[in-house]
Amino acid sequence: MDVKDLEAIRQIVKEETDEIRRELKKETNEIRQELKKETDEIRQELKKETNEIRQELKKETNEIRRELKKETNEIRQELKKETNEIRQELKKETNEIRQETQNIYTRLEAVEEETKRTRLILENETNPNIKAIAEGHLDLSRKLHEAIKIDNEKEMMKIRLNILEGEMKLLKEQMVAI
Repeated sequence: MDVKDLEAIRQIVKEETDEIRRELKKETNEIRQELKKETDEIRQELKKETNEIRQELKKETNEIRRELKKETNEIRQELKKETNEIRQELKKETNEIRQETQNIYTRLEAVEEETKRTRLILENETNPNIKAIAEGHLDLSRKLHEAIKIDNEKEMMKIRLNILEGEMKLLKEQMVAI
């Protein structure tokens, strides 16, 4: 094998390599075209499915919104009704409390008036009467004390008299005996 042969082999290898490159390039382009076509188809399908999903989500979202609005309105109506009922009950109870408070004030005024009358009676009638009774009691106490004092003196005199009578009897007996 000489250089010419090697050159010929190189030429053949080069031609075949070029041929393989062209075929690979052709096949790569074909694969690219097929991939692009399939990718475009997949994109189209994904777009279509995404749009369908969006439409379904939009539809479901709108339904949920309508349901929520309806439920919210129902809840508002119930709350409004309950709030009005509570207000009415509070007004009623407030009026009852006001009436009871007014009754208490009325009774308190009557009690204050009665207390004032009682105080006046105590000041004008009872206290002077008690003072008069106390003065009478003091006078009676003094008179009783004086009467007791006189009774004590009488008793002392009786005792002295008894002693003197006893002594007189003794003296008489002694006189008689003499």
